[in-house]
Amino acid sequence: MKQAVLFLSFLCMSCNCAKNQVNNSIVKKTSSSSCPNDGKCTTNLIENKSLNIKTDATGAIYYELTDNSKTSIIKFEYNKTVDTTFQDNSYREEVLFEIPNQFDEINLKDDKLELVKMIFGKHCFCKGQAGIFTIIKGKLNLKKKEKTTSFNLEFEILNIDHKIKKISGTIK
Repeated sequence: MKQAVLFLSFLCMSCNCAKNQVNNSIVKKTSSSSCPNDGKCTTNLIENKSLNIKTDATGAIYYELTDNSKTSIIKFEYNKTVDTTFQDNSYREEVLFEIPNQFDEINLKDDKLELVKMIFGKHCFCKGQAGIFTIIKGKLNLKKKEKTTSFNLEFEILNIDHKIKKISGTIK
C-alpha cells in the first residue's frame, strides 16, 4: 500500500513539473478583418520565435518554430465550419511569416516575400491541393507605431485554390 501511495505521489509531482515549465514565447491574439462568412479566423503574434522552413524526403514543405529573441511570427488561420458527422471533412488555411521585433515599416512584393519566410498552408482532404507552399506572388505592408503593428497582405498561390487571398490585421 505504501508503495502505491509513493508511486502516485511521484506520478503527480512528475506531471506538475511539465506544467510549470516556462515558455518564453508570448502569443497575442489580434483583430482581423479578412474572414470568409463560412468559418472562423484567428490572427496571432507569436513573440520571440523564428520560422524554420524545411523539406522532407518526399519534397514536401513543413515548418518548425524555434526560439529567437530578434524575431516574431504572425500566424493567420481560417477554419471552415463543416459538418462534423462526416469523416475527413475538415478544411483549414493558414499564413505564417516572420517579422523582426524592431522595425518601423516593411513593404515587400512578390519574390521579396521570401525575406519574411512567408508560407501558406492548406489542410484538407483534397488530393493535389493540400500542403504547405511558399508565397512568391503578393504584396505585404507592415507598419509599427509605438506598440501597435498593422499589416495588409494580398497574395496568390499559383495552381492552388484557396479562400484566403487578402488579410489585414492590427496587433496591440
